[in-house]
Amino acid sequence: TILTNWYGIICYGSSKPYIANNNISLDHWQGIIVLTGSVPTIYNNTIENNTFGIDYYYSPLSLQTYDNIISNNEYGVWMWYAAPTIHNNTIANNSEYGVWLNRSSAPLIKENDIIENYAGIWADDGSTPTIKDNDLLSFNRFGIVCMKNSDGLIEWNNITSNIEVGVYINGSSPNVRHNNISATTIVNSHGKISDATIMSYGLIDRTAIEIRRKSMILMSSQEFDTRLGEPSIP
Repeated sequence: TILTNWYGIICYGSSKPYIANNNISLDHWQGIIVLTGSVPTIYNNTIENNTFGIDYYYSPLSLQTYDNIISNNEYGVWMWYAAPTIHNNTIANNSEYGVWLNRSSAPLIKENDIIENYAGIWADDGSTPTIKDNDLLSFNRFGIVCMKNSDGLIEWNNITSNIEVGVYINGSSPNVRHNNISATTIVNSHGKISDATIMSYGLIDRTAIEIRRKSMILMSSQEFDTRLGEPSIP
């Protein structure tokens, strides 16, 4: 058990630690921080009640984070110029973001349960994630948000029962395909949308947003969270 430190575990330089079977909690800032050049394997830990559960800086795709429970933090997973592989984790009940990526981050996020966060996955500032095969992206206020030229691929996910929006796209062009998107969900037409199951839709900004899938157009004009900005219709 690693608890009540300022940082739980710091990985730096050319280190390649195997971090497994720990309870990392109640650290004031980061549970695990991965800095430039370090490639740890993070496996089967419970990471909870920190400000940041895991914080990545300049991390490569070869960095594996899997089979962890990352919950009840302010931010579950945070990354900056990073591209780790995040798979088969439970990322739940984080008060802000389950996974937040910024500054051209390009992670692979697959086969996770991402539930009951403010936003399940928030991509910002030129990030290009691959988000695929996630079993549950559900019961968040927002399932996936793509902002400020964040493109990438969103496919084969179950994006269901989010409170306001399943996938929200503003100023970005991700490829959104082959997803099950249902129950209080809307997808903005800025992205490329194909073969998604869209059963219903929720709340979007006062500006009307259009969804185009084949000949189907759905529109909503109710109030939406202001931190997402004002979406525009192309």
